[in-house]
Amino acid sequence: MDRKRETLKRKHRISFMLNEEEMKSFTRFCSDYGVRNKSSFIRESIFSKLIYKFELDYPTLFDEEEMDRMIVKR
Repeated sequence: MDRKRETLKRKHRISFMLNEEEMKSFTRFCSDYGVRNKSSFIRESIFSKLIYKFELDYPTLFDEEEMDRMIVKR
């Protein structure tokens, strides 16, 4: 259990900058939607986008044209 906990420990820091308008928007969003943990919110938002993109780019056996031809129309 301790080993698993150690591997999940966050050790890497990423930082980025926002301009005034971006910061106002972010602060307002967090306030309006009750975001209490901004780090968690940003992390979840980033990984939601990553997972979505990975799913779109996942290799398939057939290319898009072949998949379109395989669709059975009723």
